Amino acid sequence: MSSANSNGANILRIGKFFLAFLIIILSGYFLPIFAGWSESVRLTYRGHEIHPQVIARNDTVHVVWYWGDNYTSYMRSTDGDETWDSLINLSDEGHYTVYPDLSIGENGLFVTWQNRDIFYTIGYSTSIDGSTWSSPEYIYTDNLNDVYKPASTVKGDSIFITYFSLEDDSTGMNPIRYFSSYNDGLSWSDEITVGYPLGSPQDILLKYCHGVLLLTWSGVVDSAHANQYHVVGYRSDDAGQTWSDLIWISPDHWHTAQSPCLSCNDETGQFAVGYMDYRYQEYSFHGDVFISISDDGGRTWPSEVQASTQPTARMPAIEFYSDTLLATWSDRRFNDEGDRQIIINRSNNSGATWGGEQRLTYTTGLSTESWVSAGADKIHLVWREDLIDEGNDIFYKSYTPDSTVIVEGQVDIPETIDLTTYPNPFNSSLTININSQQSGKVQIYDMLGRIINEFEYVKGINLINWNAHDISGNRITSGVYFIKTKGGDSQIIKKIILLR
Repeated sequence: MSSANSNGANILRIGKFFLAFLIIILSGYFLPIFAGWSESVRLTYRGHEIHPQVIARNDTVHVVWYWGDNYTSYMRSTDGDETWDSLINLSDEGHYTVYPDLSIGENGLFVTWQNRDIFYTIGYSTSIDGSTWSSPEYIYTDNLNDVYKPASTVKGDSIFITYFSLEDDSTGMNPIRYFSSYNDGLSWSDEITVGYPLGSPQDILLKYCHGVLLLTWSGVVDSAHANQYHVVGYRSDDAGQTWSDLIWISPDHWHTAQSPCLSCNDETGQFAVGYMDYRYQEYSFHGDVFISISDDGGRTWPSEVQASTQPTARMPAIEFYSDTLLATWSDRRFNDEGDRQIIINRSNNSGATWGGEQRLTYTTGLSTESWVSAGADKIHLVWREDLIDEGNDIFYKSYTPDSTVIVEGQVDIPETIDLTTYPNPFNSSLTININSQQSGKVQIYDMLGRIINEFEYVKGINLINWNAHDISGNRITSGVYFIKTKGGDSQIIKKIILLR
């Protein structure tokens, strides 16, 4: 190689290094990048891998996902992620499988999926330790060809399964159905109806914890909440023979709670349900991560904590063990194109305070669908990475917690504002209730973004009565308007409707 070419190559390498360094510097409070985390491990190279889940027990890590419209697949590590066994396809060749669900119990591993080749059925496979798996078996439900998003959990010899039926029943509505086996799948109980979403639920989740089955889902609850998604659920303390009435988990407000995730604290019996809620901004496709916690087996949900600092999160996952809450999600704040990266936050006191967000991926493309699990002495994370010109593949990384380490660059959750309005819709006057720990300003603007009126408020509780007039005292016409308030780093935008 000539001296000129060598110098050019060196300059190019220096330029690339400087660019990477500049990206790190511009990341601000997310430095250092991977403090305490292992390097990312690429588990697959097939492309079109979707919806990974991870469960860790002792030194063994289990990962399941589905590959396009072909297989439900599995990988494991038995040495704490030092090495990985070969990939195993659990479903039959040529079957269209989606929505795998991984559970682990005293008798081993259990994976269900939705089979979509000839009939919409529930397929499943079992394994003692992940080294070998049973041949796929299929459950032909009462609603053959109409099974949607099955979810499962196990306890001892018992298997519990729920799904949404795409076929309506005698009520004219589509039910969430449930059935079980008490002999490792040799026979199955009759199916029962648990509840009725208004339309297809976004997700269905099922978990067994301390004698309680908790079934959660997100979707439209009833006609009174049309065009709104909420996270709700049902509980059973008799192994699913009977179920409670509908239980509200996310707050019943106008904003949409969606993309639920569910975790059980095996030590305390507490349930935690995470979700994305866009209450602090106006767009429903991203928001903040909230976690509701129940201390009484899912009967009541008095505690809600916030894990994210910006309303730019999607698709959260959580893990709840001892007093520790882990929350991870895909975040779009890092560039104008909205390409998302994986963020994680951790609380050591059940969500009362948080250690601060850490950015875990710096992908040129998209990182999403993260899933987190805590093993004996490590935190394990998997996610889907959309690589430019290579398709989607599954990635993994781990972290060994050290409570004595303070990670530089982490940030606390900022103080937020509580904003409520009533009545809404309204026809003459609107009461605006603002509770803020900082002084600020509330603005009312129309669909074109023009400021109609504005008011200042002080720290504490403020009641503002707006008589539907603009800043010049003129009466405004019927229509959709927005209220925006900002105090410190917190901002809320709410839609209001004036009906004359």
